[in-house]
Amino acid sequence: MSPSPSPAKQLTLLIVDDEAPARRRLRQLLEGHERYQCVGEAADGLEAVRKVDELKPDVLLLDIRMPGMDGLEVARHLQELDQPPAVIFTTAFDEFALQAFDANAVHYLVKPIREQKLLEALQRVVQADTTNAIPESITSNQPRSYFSIYKQGNRYLVEVDDVLYIQAE
Repeated sequence: MSPSPSPAKQLTLLIVDDEAPARRRLRQLLEGHERYQCVGEAADGLEAVRKVDELKPDVLLLDIRMPGMDGLEVARHLQELDQPPAVIFTTAFDEFALQAFDANAVHYLVKPIREQKLLEALQRVVQADTTNAIPESITSNQPRSYFSIYKQGNRYLVEVDDVLYIQAE
């Protein structure tokens, strides 16, 4: 994550959820709270990684269960960044709580998300030592379904199943 925000600094957020109503709900909960600015939304993990590269948010409100790249895999990809955003996992399933806390997520919210709980989670971001917002423990031995390729300053995500042959020069 970016350096620890000062009391006056506005936190920028990216909302990542495959369900439009869930994204809309989070946006509504943030309305009227000038401290928090939603800079974008993503409907899947691939889009989330691209938007993090582009928008460089301070915080991700990240759903776990999504088609394709799930939220835990997104978090593993973010680990590769010099300054990864803080992650607050959001999900309708409490079964992922242990995995999220093992990964030292800043917070874990179960849907339906209440405004007070969201604000408390965001306050933890402000108070947290954010230099290790996504710890190495999230880079578990679970196989990735995508990997990153860097070419001419751009990052490309390639589905592992689409690769037939790799050659390095």
